[in-house]
Amino acid sequence: IEVREVINCDEPTNNNNNQLSQSNNIFTGGFLSFSSTRATDPIADKLIRFILPLSGRFSVFQRFLKNYEEVCLMSGDKTELLVVWYPHRTQDSIVPTMELIRATRARYPSARIDVIRGSGNFSRAQALNLGAAQSKNEDLMFFVDVDIVFKASALQRIRLNTVLGRQLYFPIVFSQFDPKIVREDSNFQDPFLINEFTGFWRQFGFGIVSLYKKDYLTIGGFDLSITGWGKEDVDFFEKSVKSKLSVFRAPDIDVVHIFHDVECDERLSGLQLSMCRGTRADTYGSTQTLARMVYDNPEYLRYARANRARLTPPGN
Repeated sequence: IEVREVINCDEPTNNNNNQLSQSNNIFTGGFLSFSSTRATDPIADKLIRFILPLSGRFSVFQRFLKNYEEVCLMSGDKTELLVVWYPHRTQDSIVPTMELIRATRARYPSARIDVIRGSGNFSRAQALNLGAAQSKNEDLMFFVDVDIVFKASALQRIRLNTVLGRQLYFPIVFSQFDPKIVREDSNFQDPFLINEFTGFWRQFGFGIVSLYKKDYLTIGGFDLSITGWGKEDVDFFEKSVKSKLSVFRAPDIDVVHIFHDVECDERLSGLQLSMCRGTRADTYGSTQTLARMVYDNPEYLRYARANRARLTPPGN
């Protein structure tokens, strides 16, 4: 690269060669040095260890692994994937799951994709804790769900916002609404279309987090007594906030939770059942969309009035 100095549209004379030489020194070996070899980027070189709990849901896992392949494996990004697999009560998915992983390994021989099997009933807290136990203290762990899709820029934010011994990163995930409700939007197939009609920000969802194994141990890990749907993430977030570590939380437009039906087991504890029902209600659609459905279907209002009259005691 040639660097030339121009003053008032004229190049300096030979008398100014010494001054020009001194100016050029900042480019040759100084703070603006241009090297033919790319300097090592300490942030980009951080290896991210994905820890994915899984029980059944083979078709959803296919989508996740395809996304992981496109973002991480095809680009050679520094990542590892650890799948913590539990048997499902009705779906026998271990054979196709392992075949899919083997096929992916065959295409990318240098990729690190491991599977460990949990025992007993599936518990997200148990699965993540098992994955953490298989990691080293200096590992940068990313606790993720099979319903998540992401872009490469999200990985950079994970690396930037997670600091060993200082900070944890809880990205606020964008969660899709029910496509049956938003079906008239022709762009809904794009999971990264972010607006008030396609989904909502999970302000009170704390399940997606990146942190170092050492900091996970410092906080005390998950409460392994929590079983069934939810609550383990809220408990862990509260412990993180109370710890001496900083918690960084911000919306990430490149981490999206794909819609799926939420099943709330009536046997859940009161708080867990309430949280599950609340999450299920949040995923139906935006306030504007639901209001339009009611106004376009007067029978909904008639049913609501009749139901309220039936439940209201006489004289009230």
